[in-house]
Amino acid sequence: METTLTTHKKLITLAVISFVAMITAFFFKIQFLASPALVAFFMCILFWVCELRTDQLWKGFLLILIGAFFSELLEALPHLVPATFFDFKRVSDLLASVAPVMFYGAGGSVIGTYALRTTKEEIDKENSQKSVVLFDKNYRIQQLEEKVGSFQTKLNILIGAIVLQFLLVAALLYFR
Repeated sequence: METTLTTHKKLITLAVISFVAMITAFFFKIQFLASPALVAFFMCILFWVCELRTDQLWKGFLLILIGAFFSELLEALPHLVPATFFDFKRVSDLLASVAPVMFYGAGGSVIGTYALRTTKEEIDKENSQKSVVLFDKNYRIQQLEEKVGSFQTKLNILIGAIVLQFLLVAALLYFR
């Protein structure tokens, strides 16, 4: 039986593995493993959130919350690692300045796009309703014009018939 992992499960699995690898590197003092594991953890979480199939508003809030989480995590990590992990401290300082801004910006952008889309949908809905009403009014005006044209034709025929009858009566009285 073949099992396939979805992208979400793969990204979460890689994030957990990289986080465990980072913690393991701290305990066993494996300096060359800690920095790549931190970057892999960061990237897996970022890609996981971007791949989520959820409402854009909640995705934006989640991005902002994860940005706050990374801000706190990356501020606390340098104090928890051994003093000999200089490269890790440099990488975590770099990520501490980039990650929160990146998540906050992405979250704000997603929320802004959601707001723009919903506003545009409401405007389009109102415009389509106006267009239906306008189409309905135009259609009714066209129907009225057709009826008026029909009545004008009938009235002209009636006036012609009355004039013709008048002429016939006048002719009969004249030639009598």
